[in-house]
Amino acid sequence: MYCNVRVMGIFLYMALFLSFQQAHAEEALQCGIAKNYPPYQFETEGKAKGFDADVLRLVAKHLKQDITFYQKDWEHVFTQLRMNKLDCITGMEINDIRRRFFLFTQPYYARQEVILVRKDSTEINALKDLEGKMIAGDKHSQIEEYLEEKGMFKKARLIRKEDKEKAMQLLKEGKVDAVITPRAVGMYTVKKYDFKVKTIFSMGEGTPVGLAFHKKNAALKERVDATLGELIEKGEISKLYTAWFN
Repeated sequence: MYCNVRVMGIFLYMALFLSFQQAHAEEALQCGIAKNYPPYQFETEGKAKGFDADVLRLVAKHLKQDITFYQKDWEHVFTQLRMNKLDCITGMEINDIRRRFFLFTQPYYARQEVILVRKDSTEINALKDLEGKMIAGDKHSQIEEYLEEKGMFKKARLIRKEDKEKAMQLLKEGKVDAVITPRAVGMYTVKKYDFKVKTIFSMGEGTPVGLAFHKKNAALKERVDATLGELIEKGEISKLYTAWFN
């Protein structure tokens, strides 16, 4: 009888322990992040790296919230949040198109978008010179919207390249004539591939960036936004930004 009670006790303890582990795992937020968007979001040795990754880690630390990163190509991560299969995406550029699908926190920095061409390109020095040329870009970028408004895509061809490293490699190889990219991403990748570029167009003060949530996750968004606001006010986000970008 004593043996049976002891065995039952052990099974009960194991069940409670496994239940606790499962509940703890369920509490962890699963957050999307891109693989090839350095220095903002990238992968090294299977781990999420970059400024946006560190911002999310800092927010989660202050929330006392566990997180796991879901790191894939940007288009795949974007689709997963639209399908409500992720809790959030860190470091998403905020614009009117994306507001149709997602809720956003307040922005915690701005990315300045530019158009880069090879420095040795003598025939491309301004937007008007892109007529008949091939441009590598991505979906919903601020510059893409601007060029569309100006009717540029009736004169130039845009190809979608979510992976900026691939886009910059194509530029180096002369397979595209220009690349639309955040300035920091372009400069980081240029150093990696060791070639020279020039900026022929830049977009104002930059595009605001925040954390994105599915519209069914309004309560979570509010909780994260409140903590993010406190960190911005205390200068903690600025410290991270300086550490990454000097």
